[in-house]
Parts: sequence; C-alpha cells; structure tokens
Amino acid sequence: MQASPVWAERLKSIFLLRGLLLRAGTETLVARDCPQQLMGAFVFARNAVVLCANNLKDDPERVWETLAHESAHVMQHCRREPIFESDRLGLDFLVAHRRSPDLFKAVGQYHPSQHRSEIEARIVQGLPAEEVMNLFRRACADRLL
Repeated sequence: MQASPVWAERLKSIFLLRGLLLRAGTETLVARDCPQQLMGAFVFARNAVVLCANNLKDDPERVWETLAHESAHVMQHCRREPIFESDRLGLDFLVAHRRSPDLFKAVGQYHPSQHRSEIEARIVQGLPAEEVMNLFRRACADRLL
C-alpha cells in the first residue's frame, strides 16, 4: 500500500520537526499507556516531548498536530516567555478560533495561569508546517546544535 502525497508530506514534516527538537536537546518519546484523552505532553523536567501512541494511532495528521502543539511548549521554554506578542496573539487567536472553535474549548480545563501557553500551542498546531519550523528555529536558536 502506497501513502498518498498529503500523507507522505505530513510524515516528512513530522520527521523534520522531530529533528529540530532533537537538535535543540529535546527528546521525542513514545508512550503506549497514556490516559484516554491525552495525545501528548511536554515534560519540562526531562526536556522531552511525549507522543501517546495508544491515542494517536496511525494518523499522521493527529501526530503532526500533537507534535506541533508540544513543540510550542518547547518554544515557550526556550524563550522563557510567550511565543507571540500580545497584539498578535489576539489576532491569531481569532483566526484560529474561527477555523476550529472546538480546539479552544479544552483551554478552560487548565489552570488560568496556563491559558495563554495553551492558546499559543493551539494556534501553533494549526499553522503550516514550514511556519511552525521557522518559529521553532527563531525561538530555540541558541539551543540548536
């Protein structure tokens, strides 16, 4: 069975972003026993992104979204501050919310101190792959080996 061009392109994006994460010193780990709703996580203490294989299955689009989302948390860690300026955050939030309103419903489940970082991560996961990787290169430039 041959992969579609879109599927193959998504796999390439996953591979490239994983490479950038690794160059920045962040491991990408795969877990097979995550809670049912968890797709991934950034484990700050371990400097690792965890992908939940038991919930992502073989869906490259979901894997990409999760990897991009968690890479946003890595970017926040690299910068030690938010990714987006406040004025851009508002505009990006409106655009992303119109495109995918359900994506932002879960933000309310987080502690208010985490709302901004979760909104940023949800914006990042909806960006084109090249833009995610360019953001990462800028945010983590001093860590890229």
